[in-house]
Amino acid sequence: MSRLRKISLSFFLICFLTVQLKLTLFGGFLWPFSSHRLFARMPEMNKQTLQAVVEDANGDIQSVHPGRVIPIEFCRCVGLVRNIFTNGSDFQKEQLQKYLLERLNQKPWWAFDEMYPSVKSPTEAAFVSLKFETHELDFTSYSYSTSLPVKQKQHLYP
Repeated sequence: MSRLRKISLSFFLICFLTVQLKLTLFGGFLWPFSSHRLFARMPEMNKQTLQAVVEDANGDIQSVHPGRVIPIEFCRCVGLVRNIFTNGSDFQKEQLQKYLLERLNQKPWWAFDEMYPSVKSPTEAAFVSLKFETHELDFTSYSYSTSLPVKQKQHLYP
C-alpha cells in the first residue's frame, strides 16, 4: 500500500469517527452515522394499538392482534384494517368481516414465518362476532407482573 493511500485512508477514518462521536454525544442524526437515539429517549406514556375482538357462540370474548384473524403477514394486518375501516365503504367492511368469520370457523391456519396462528375459541365453539377496536394503553401504571391497563376503547365499525 502506498504512502498516499495510507494517509488518505487514515484521514477518512479519523473524519468518520469524529463525526460519529459528535453525533453520538450531541444527539444528532445523519445517515450513515448513528447517534443511538433509539434507546436514548423515553417512550410515550399512552400508546394506541389496534385489536380484533372476537366473540364465540358461548359468549367468550377475546381481544387479539389483527394478525390472529387475518391470514396474512402480521406486519401488514394493521395497515389493511386501518385502510378498509377508515377509507372503505360499509359494503367492504361488512364483506371483510363476513369473510374473516367464515375463514376462522371453517379453515383456521397455523403459524408460519411471519403469520400468527388463527385465534381459537377456548371451548371450540364457532365465532359469531368480529369487531375491530383501537385501545389506548396506559404505561404510567405498568408493572412487570400485570398486563397493561386499557385507558380507552373505540370501535372502528359499526
